[in-house]
Amino acid sequence: MNHFFTVIRQWTVAWCLLCTQIAIAQVPQSEFDALQKFYNATNGDGWTNRTGWENINTTATANDVNDTWQVLQ
Repeated sequence: MNHFFTVIRQWTVAWCLLCTQIAIAQVPQSEFDALQKFYNATNGDGWTNRTGWENINTTATANDVNDTWQVLQ
């Protein structure tokens, strides 16, 4: 019976990790490149709210783009 619970726990952890990865909105590299060009062309460093955009020219990758990035208002 203990083995059963171990297997269930492992599947639960795997399922949670899978769901976490699906929930993160990632964009193709071409869209990330366009976002980076847009940021630079519109003086993104001078934006009032740059939440999520702070590292677009340094360490950010296409996999970092998610729903916490602020949109233009």
